[in-house]
Amino acid sequence: MWCEKYRPGNFDNIIGNQSLKENIKSYNWVQPLIVYGAIGVGKTAFVNAAANEFGWGVVEITDENLDSSSKIATTSSLFGTKKLVVIDNF
Repeated sequence: MWCEKYRPGNFDNIIGNQSLKENIKSYNWVQPLIVYGAIGVGKTAFVNAAANEFGWGVVEITDENLDSSSKIATTSSLFGTKKLVVIDNF
């Protein structure tokens, strides 16, 4: 799909929102961060770019995979990398 192929891979590929990108880079990640907005504004693309920027895995939780994804989110990764948990389409 075109939107998957050309989705931004990191913050350098995101045009605009420079202050938001800088705030995310300097966020201390002690508390959860909630990203919200209207449908189609790029929330998921931004979150995936952030995960790539920091080298984190992404666990996407939807109403269809709630049981299995919660188990994945609570287990540690093989190489000790952090996971970014995305709760989407609820």
